[in-house]
Amino acid sequence: MVVFELLLGFGKGLRADDGRRVPELPGLPGQVEVKVREAPQEMVVLADPARLQQVFLNLIRIAWEGMVDVHDRARRLAIRTELGKNDHVRFSVKDVGQGIDIQAMHQIFDAFYSTKLAGMGVGLSVSRAIIERHNGRLWAEPNEPHGANLLFSLPAVYSTLVQGSAVQ
Repeated sequence: MVVFELLLGFGKGLRADDGRRVPELPGLPGQVEVKVREAPQEMVVLADPARLQQVFLNLIRIAWEGMVDVHDRARRLAIRTELGKNDHVRFSVKDVGQGIDIQAMHQIFDAFYSTKLAGMGVGLSVSRAIIERHNGRLWAEPNEPHGANLLFSLPAVYSTLVQGSAVQ
């Protein structure tokens, strides 16, 4: 499933670097440059599109909110799909925000754990449960020198190589 098929139809929308529309997220102030890089392969995963859409929007909202207080550099959000290891499709949402404290890296997926004062701590735990129900994995990595990378992978039903090669 293509990232934009999951995301289109929400809000007035922003434009990605290639002119495609990206959903506008209400209540998230500030300009953010959105870069999208989709895999050169056609990849199919068996998943509930509404649940996958929920995961994408949760990850994008978290990344966006992580950049609200960034004023010393451009706010950039990178969304990427690629063929990962073991015939899994890997999705990532990378920001240049405040990042995630290494000590909290595993706790952020626990229900009701939040790093935000007004956070409920359900976004990542719900997202992880959805991905795991689809036989996938959700995790976080630091984005050096600033920000975080939220990733998930799902088993590919098939992948047809258009150009290039699979990412290892």
